[in-house]
Parts: sequence; C-alpha cells; structure tokens
Amino acid sequence: MNRDRGNGDHPRVKRPDARRLLGRRSEEAARRYLEQKGYAVVATNVAVRWGEIDLVVEKDGWLVFVEVRAKTGERFGSGAESVDARKVARIRRVAAWFLQRTGRTEARVRFDVLSLRWEGPHRVRVRHIENAF
Repeated sequence: MNRDRGNGDHPRVKRPDARRLLGRRSEEAARRYLEQKGYAVVATNVAVRWGEIDLVVEKDGWLVFVEVRAKTGERFGSGAESVDARKVARIRRVAAWFLQRTGRTEARVRFDVLSLRWEGPHRVRVRHIENAF
C-alpha cells in the first residue's frame, strides 16, 4: 500500500477507496453536527442521473440542501472553495427535482455548504456556510 505523511497530520492512503471513505466519514460527521445544531434530517445522498445532494435537512421552517466538502489539509484551498458554478447548477437542479418529487415546491429553501477539515483520524473542524449560493 502506498502511503505518505501528507501534511503530517496522519497517514493518507492514495487510492480512490480512501476518497470514498473520507466522503462517507465526512457526511456522517456533517449529519451529526447538524443534528446537534437542531436540524432534522429529511434525506441523505439524494442521487439522480444528473447529480447528487449530500444532505437535506430542516430547521425553523427552512428546507436546507447541504453540500458537504471535506479536506485533510488546506493545500489546495478549503472544501467550500471547491464548489464551483457547475456543481452549484447540478445541486440546484437536483433540489428542484426533490421539491417536485416530494410535493414541497412551496417550501422556503436554502443552500448551505459544510466544509470539513480533518485534523487527524478523529478530529474534524466544521465550517458551516449558510446561504452559500
């Protein structure tokens, strides 16, 4: 197995499986964070042919579509900075589909980004950006 020390925080495995594992761990950490903040989880991993939304949560009358971005370091910017115009368009399109499909077309909606930075195998910093786009 090819390992390097990355930014010195912890060893990283250089395989696609490692990215998938990081994504799953990050989405779970994001879900726990939001639940601790009083959000109710409506749906997770809403996936259709043209895109995916990581989390759909609800709080104070708002239906919130959440994009979770994770990094193990700041070498290439924050996770939030990696949400480009193309990703925003996909998320909005999936959100419109979700609203139609669930009969919530009149809901007040918001799009948030949770940027997670792993500082070790069990330590994560969460930056919650409300109304990110």
